[in-house]
Amino acid sequence: MVGARTAAYLTACLALCLGAVSAAAQVPARRDVVIVERELPAARGVERIARLLELATLQEDDPSAVIRLADEAIALLAASPSASHEVQARDARSYALQTQSAYPEALAEAQRAVEAARRSEVPSLVDDAQYHVALALWRQGNYGTALATAEGVRAHQQERGNSLALSNTLRLIGGIQQSLGDLDSALASQLASLQVSEAVADQRAIGRSHNNIGVIYWDLQRYDDALAALRRALAIHERVGSQVNLANAVGNIGLVLVETHRSREALPYLERVLGMDRAAGNRYGEAKSLNNLGGAYSDLNDPERARQYHQQSLALREEIGDQEGVVRSRGALAELALSQGDPRTAIDLLQQSIAQAERIGDRIDQAEYLEVLARAQEAMGDFAGAYRSFRQYHELEVALADSRLQRHTEDLEARYRVREQERELVSAERLADGRRRLLAWSMSGSVLLSGSLLLLGVLYRQRGRAQQALAESEQRYRSLFHNSAIPTFLLDLDQRTILDRNQGARSVCSGPSDGPATFDAVEPEWVRHSFTRLAEVASSDRVELEESWTEPSGRVRWFELRGTLVPLGGPARWLTTVRDTTEHHEAEAALQREDKMRSLGLLAGGIAHDFNNALTAIIGHVELARDADPAERADLLAGAERAARAATRITGQLLVFAKGGQPVRRSTDLRRLLPDAIALASAGSSMRIEVEDTDGLWPVDVDGGQFSQVVSNLIINAQ
Repeated sequence: MVGARTAAYLTACLALCLGAVSAAAQVPARRDVVIVERELPAARGVERIARLLELATLQEDDPSAVIRLADEAIALLAASPSASHEVQARDARSYALQTQSAYPEALAEAQRAVEAARRSEVPSLVDDAQYHVALALWRQGNYGTALATAEGVRAHQQERGNSLALSNTLRLIGGIQQSLGDLDSALASQLASLQVSEAVADQRAIGRSHNNIGVIYWDLQRYDDALAALRRALAIHERVGSQVNLANAVGNIGLVLVETHRSREALPYLERVLGMDRAAGNRYGEAKSLNNLGGAYSDLNDPERARQYHQQSLALREEIGDQEGVVRSRGALAELALSQGDPRTAIDLLQQSIAQAERIGDRIDQAEYLEVLARAQEAMGDFAGAYRSFRQYHELEVALADSRLQRHTEDLEARYRVREQERELVSAERLADGRRRLLAWSMSGSVLLSGSLLLLGVLYRQRGRAQQALAESEQRYRSLFHNSAIPTFLLDLDQRTILDRNQGARSVCSGPSDGPATFDAVEPEWVRHSFTRLAEVASSDRVELEESWTEPSGRVRWFELRGTLVPLGGPARWLTTVRDTTEHHEAEAALQREDKMRSLGLLAGGIAHDFNNALTAIIGHVELARDADPAERADLLAGAERAARAATRITGQLLVFAKGGQPVRRSTDLRRLLPDAIALASAGSSMRIEVEDTDGLWPVDVDGGQFSQVVSNLIINAQ
């Protein structure tokens, strides 16, 4: 049943992004359309704009109405400017354009909404507009940029707490991850969206999340779980959902039942969707529903009724100009003819579908129908034609695999760069926070300095009380100095001497307990080195350092030093604080290494499938060449060579990433690590795996991730 699965994806994708119209402006309660329409004629200026946008939200099932209402609102904004209303109007218009498959126009409208939101300097408005940019990018197939944009929006929204907007963004992220084939992450994102929707008690959002979770379970071939989630979505949408959301849930249930060969049970669902599409005047949806019904009757071995539905779908798609739909309806009729022993009719329909798919650039359907055409030609006894079609199919599959690999690599690279930027931002924020604290310490030193200067002025005017005032000043200084929890030193840089240190400083380093001490007498060595660096760079009255230094043992030591020049009743001295930041930097470096290894692991897993496709093409050409005529053998071997070169490109791209990863070894008990690795690799398999080990095995230094990958490869090869 070619095309049924594709139709299911179209249904699922629509459900993944619904609700976006109301993401920017969440009204306390949804009012009736009739009430708002009754209020609209009397409304003027800003009030009319608000009513237009509210009505657009209520009529989200009718994209033409949404565009008309948004256009009027945008026109009125020229006389009554409002950044929030402009963002909402352009977001609504962008979403409506997407439902009509006008993706470039939708993206341009969303970008105009971002410009308006930035002029308002309201962060939540910027996030709402960026959400619609990510949505449009996803629908255009630009998954990497869409995911990076949506993740940025999610980070800002999470800081503000649970909201319907956060629920929509998490649902969008899950949809993009599903498009990338990362089903585990997609399921986690949809579950997070469901949790937020339940926290804000939005029943529509809860229903959409259950629908999307059901679609992911469907992809994972967990059909019982898929049906349970979709039926929960259906129950909610029956009460509060829009007609489009309701149609999605009903249609998805029907398609899952067809895929599990429960087509008799699926018919009421598919017929109900057809009736809903006709009542709503949704001709694209009607054509898709007719095609799905044809697939169901084909599964029920009722070819005549299946042919009627497919022919109705084809006629409607030709009438409305749905070029991709025409390709799939003809393909469905061709497969039906082939199953009924009429390969000649199948060949005619398939050749038309393949030619049209090539004209519109639909290479996926073109490859799919080339494979079916090869089977039909073989049934007709046209082995030469079957060979040519099969060779074209393999060449196109290799090209598609190469294209998928390039897109997948670009997506992973974009996600990795976003991760690095986020990590750099966190490090910068930590550094800024540390500098703010040190600035506070420096200000305290400045206050102490100002007090000392004031005291000196008093001493100059009142010589008779000089000794008493000086003693009181020194006592105050020592009380502040020694009671501080911050490790603080008083240094004479000219003499390279520590004049005084408080209790915190004594805990940091050792040296003579009483009286001054030279820098050379101080341990540990990194403290001595930090004082030496201060003496080298002290050219003003304030110094801030954060540097690394390699110890003789080879370990890199990081330290942070802050010094302020203070005159205390005599020559100027340096009030200095030091801090060992080595562990912090080492932890950051370890975190970055682990993140890179995870990214490389994800890349390797994604490439494995594409590499296998290239190998399949190589084997196919070689097997054909073994039995082919000598005249044809050269062409077949050339095809195998091209596939091999494609595989070489795949490994080359993988190696580019692999150069950045280093193993992270830890002392590990293999008896603990091995069962987890086996369980992960054999999930869903019927194999029985036995492990024999010996008591008293020593721990080994291994990278746990790489070891698990080795075990996984052994099990997959065995299977």
